[in-house]
Amino acid sequence: MGNSMQQDVVQFKDYPIDVSMQQELIDFAMKNVDKRTNTDGKPIVPVIVGGDLFVYSMCRMFFENAGIKPLVLIAEDVKIVTTTRFAKIMYVKGTDDEETLLGALKSISDVISDKAVLHVLGTGDWYARTFSKNADVLRSWGYTNPYCGYDLFDSITQKGIFQNICDELGIEHPATYSMPCDKSVEAVSPSACPFNYPVIAKPSNSAAWHYVEFDGKAKIMTIDAPDELARIYGTLRDSCYDKDLLVQDMIPGFDESLYSITCFAWDGCVEFSVLGHVLLQDHAPSAIGNPVVIVGDTDMPSWKARLLDDAKRFLEHIGYTGFANFDVMHDSRDDTYKFLEVNARLGRNSWYLNLAGIDLPKVIIDHWIAPSTGKGVVETYGSEDVAQPQHAIRPFAFKMVPDSVIRRYAADGDDKDYALSNAADESPVLCKGDSVKHRFWGYVTNMNQIRKFKRFVGDKPKR
Repeated sequence: MGNSMQQDVVQFKDYPIDVSMQQELIDFAMKNVDKRTNTDGKPIVPVIVGGDLFVYSMCRMFFENAGIKPLVLIAEDVKIVTTTRFAKIMYVKGTDDEETLLGALKSISDVISDKAVLHVLGTGDWYARTFSKNADVLRSWGYTNPYCGYDLFDSITQKGIFQNICDELGIEHPATYSMPCDKSVEAVSPSACPFNYPVIAKPSNSAAWHYVEFDGKAKIMTIDAPDELARIYGTLRDSCYDKDLLVQDMIPGFDESLYSITCFAWDGCVEFSVLGHVLLQDHAPSAIGNPVVIVGDTDMPSWKARLLDDAKRFLEHIGYTGFANFDVMHDSRDDTYKFLEVNARLGRNSWYLNLAGIDLPKVIIDHWIAPSTGKGVVETYGSEDVAQPQHAIRPFAFKMVPDSVIRRYAADGDDKDYALSNAADESPVLCKGDSVKHRFWGYVTNMNQIRKFKRFVGDKPKR
């Protein structure tokens, strides 16, 4: 669909920016010149939307790696973001409303798009989907964005379609029972679920899940009995959620069974793919599935090479462009590694790529920002034909919890030893180069994990 058509149908609310704020934005933009890249001296303004670890991490990477500060659009005063000196903060109430968000982006474009190159990033599935869906109109306003085309985005982020592609390519995934929640489709019986309890239940579409509310809602739910599954399914059939509820055979093990693979591909050619071993994940219901400790190295044993090849084959098969994050779980029952899903975006924990030696701002500048000024796309990583993607350049330990949490809850092994060693990196929010206020809130954020693990996991996880 062309830009003119997109603009006819895209709705956005007027978001006026007063004269003094307009001048602030212009002054801010004019300082954001990345001297490493050939953009003819035109300033770069990454516009990042949200208020979590991903937002702070990207701000820190853009500042430390490229010397430029992003503009952060945030709805509330999330201290870990709003106290940083690595970004300019702009409060926008209602960034989770599409028309409001687009209106704010249009207003920013009206002020500085003729003076700077704009690039938009968001945290989480909903923002990524919104920017992918509105890519044409955003481009007409001067924004580039790192998300794949919307038809592909909408397809592969539906877990049933993802699994069908895995089946076609011979990639392992958990056995799944699909339960349609769209009332126009005939319901299935919860009692027909073929797995022993407990089972795992999760939405087939995370963006649609964003809009539904019910008691016990979580990104990933552990269901202990058939009547509990029946209750949740009945609630979803009566709700606004119209995608599938996926019920999966529960793979045994605690957090250490999980792995994270993040890749970058351009026209189906994978430039880098980094695998990390998840030792611990967040256990708050709204954040379950977000790793808080990830360890990786530069070694390439056969099992790791096989997993990275599976991710590469998936992205090549669909001709993917952009960042992709795969969740994988080791099944000790048959010693297989099962792909759970793909996120068509960078993950919340993308700081681990920076620790592994991957320069995300440079990837974005080489492939989107500089080319928007008339320069050619530059391959940041990989060989000329990208036959062998770049893996981790150095060992890494991504940590969002104090060492006391790792000692108590992480499984024993070499990766735990490395995470607790002097060679391991500190949490990205414990940044000595940031403001005094940010260092305080970074410490508070880090220490709060002790309370969260005690509340949601208990004194010791069951293994």
